[in-house]
Amino acid sequence: EIEKENDRKNNLFKTLVLDHNLKNFYSLFEEVEKQLEPLGEKNLTTEEERKNIDSQIDGLFIKLESTFYAFFLAIDKELYSSSIKKKIETLRDELTVVVFDKGINLTHKPKYDEVIRKKLSKTQEDIIRELFTFRIESNFTYLLPHHSKKHIYFSKKQMF
Repeated sequence: EIEKENDRKNNLFKTLVLDHNLKNFYSLFEEVEKQLEPLGEKNLTTEEERKNIDSQIDGLFIKLESTFYAFFLAIDKELYSSSIKKKIETLRDELTVVVFDKGINLTHKPKYDEVIRKKLSKTQEDIIRELFTFRIESNFTYLLPHHSKKHIYFSKKQMF
């Protein structure tokens, strides 16, 4: 019975959250990469140009949270904060460093691929892997004592 309930919740998670919002995930990552492309095409010499790019991708990451992974907070706090949000924030911080580090020659394609494209791809892969392996588990364990026919439910916290 608990397994059926877990399956039902996992199907709802897939249908209501993932199927509906994965398009936002992919399109926003594409948009972030598009906003970063000028870094690989020419040397940005002004601080203003770098600030503009950083501001644009910051807005995209805010949009990514509101249209994609904020929904995970309602489903699983750990999935939201310790996993998805942490991966996105790490990527965001790394990209900010890259945008403002004038010592990185991003017009050199292999370097651009290494510090931008590979980081974007790796983060996407890690998040998809996390979502693929995520499974909602009930907070309750079903026990039937030997001496009783009554069903007793214990939360996992009460059992340990």
